[in-house]
Amino acid sequence: CSKLVVVGWDRHLLLARVAGALAAESLSIVSADFYQRADHLVLDVFRVSTTNFEPVTGENTRKRVQKAVHEALRTEHFDFSPRIASRRKQVGLAELEADIPQWIYVNNNISPNHTVVELQAIDRIGLLYDVFMVIGKHGFSVTHARIGTERGVAVDAIYLQDVSGRKITDESQWMPLKLALEKAVIGVER
Repeated sequence: CSKLVVVGWDRHLLLARVAGALAAESLSIVSADFYQRADHLVLDVFRVSTTNFEPVTGENTRKRVQKAVHEALRTEHFDFSPRIASRRKQVGLAELEADIPQWIYVNNNISPNHTVVELQAIDRIGLLYDVFMVIGKHGFSVTHARIGTERGVAVDAIYLQDVSGRKITDESQWMPLKLALEKAVIGVER
């Protein structure tokens, strides 16, 4: 895989912007680590591959990806959904759905200062874009995350806080987030 490192000041939907730009260029996020300091400086490390599970080696591809990420960071309004939809492959999805349990769990016991969203889902181009858009639209901030994909399955732990920098303990706040994530990630509506 190849590595993309983003360092800068946090902003609304930062991770969705980068994940969307990568997916729009048909790159798969194999793993990622996201860190945020108390002063809102972020270090985001994405490990990406092509849809053929190879590193990004072509200079033209690198330039296209760099341009897409820069544009996503500079623009106020963005929507990668149409471009991502045209790049998604549904090959073998039914087989994986039968074998892989998909779930989303909101955990307030792991961390004293964060609500942790744990998920296991079938991986696809744009999965993290969908996840981070839902989180951002609900007004929460990602302060840390461990993202991993192996054999077509995403297993992620995403640490969240509310706008005041606190854990999301009120069920009336985290339950709508969980339901929206289930719909966006798994396609389940309750």
